[in-house]
Amino acid sequence: MGKGKKNKLPDRWLDYSVVGQEIQGIHIVACKVPMNEGIFRNKNLDRELWFTPEKLIDLVPNVGCIIDLTATNRYYDPKIFTEKGIQHVKIWCGGHGSVPNHITVNKFFQATDSFLRSSGKILMVHCTHGLNRTGYLVSRYLIERRGFEPEDAINAFNQARGHNIERENYLLSLRGLTRRVCRNPAPLFNGMDLRPGHQVQAARYGRGSGRGGRGGRAGRGGRGPTAGNVDNVHGP
Repeated sequence: MGKGKKNKLPDRWLDYSVVGQEIQGIHIVACKVPMNEGIFRNKNLDRELWFTPEKLIDLVPNVGCIIDLTATNRYYDPKIFTEKGIQHVKIWCGGHGSVPNHITVNKFFQATDSFLRSSGKILMVHCTHGLNRTGYLVSRYLIERRGFEPEDAINAFNQARGHNIERENYLLSLRGLTRRVCRNPAPLFNGMDLRPGHQVQAARYGRGSGRGGRGGRAGRGGRGPTAGNVDNVHGP
């Protein structure tokens, strides 16, 4: 990949807020992809619009795991997270409108279940915009693992993210999952301890970080996913 391509901002990346909210008390927060400072340099871009891994950690101090759904390694080095004790799980998921296949869905379920059942910290999920691939997989998780009806799952994700899932084929696929709604969700880690000041901090940063920024909240916890069938797990 040429240097110009490597340091290019993704199309429409600036149109989306950096970080969403927790989804109805479940410690999942969607965000757009954070990027190394080198990508922002020489872009004539207000520094308030930069969203780096360091900024993500500052914004969500109790993040415990990152699930990266992008189909590239160019945006940041996972060591930025793992050196601070944050797990990083890479699940390669192609974009451009293709509905994630069952292998990708199962990898996502495995990683998410493993983390949420063992930790009260925040699980951050991102693709490029933190919207379509992220929204599809998070919504499927809510349906097939947490017992949400499809329309409720879509609405819960959209409200928490602050943007609506855009791809009609993703929505059609999700709305066809009525028979796959989980009727007996497994318990999740329940040692939650919110930091009251975090919401204010996140909202303040979000307003200056993209169009329509929103904040997240955070908890407390322990372990995260093991390698299993996911594409790559980087641990602290």
